[in-house]
Amino acid sequence: LTDALLNFTAVPGTTTGEQQATWNYYAAGTPAEPTYPQPGGFLYRGVAVAGPSSTVRYALTFPVYTGYCYEVYANPTLAELDWKAQRISLTQTGAWDRHQYIATANTTVTLYVGAAAAKSHYKVTFRVPGANTGTP
Repeated sequence: LTDALLNFTAVPGTTTGEQQATWNYYAAGTPAEPTYPQPGGFLYRGVAVAGPSSTVRYALTFPVYTGYCYEVYANPTLAELDWKAQRISLTQTGAWDRHQYIATANTTVTLYVGAAAAKSHYKVTFRVPGANTGTP
């Protein structure tokens, strides 16, 4: 994903209308569908939804495959070392009851997280069936 925002402002102390431009430029990975069967991960966009007690949660809906283990990471700044594993819920208002999801069928799943991520992008990692299923 690449976003660029160009802001023009008047140059202080001039009388002929000069303007200066300020760029706010961001470049990072593009959210994509997962590639299987190799273990790995992908970026995915979360959608803000209402959570319990007037809170906000972020819904990530993507295809999953039988036996694969999925985890979600959020990063508020997109600095490479800021990715943090998220507790997840299988329902929009349910308890944070897991940190990973193991698919029992080839289907689509929606996982809910509570932490906001930069540009609404979350890193979803997955492991092939039988791979290390330890905690993050």
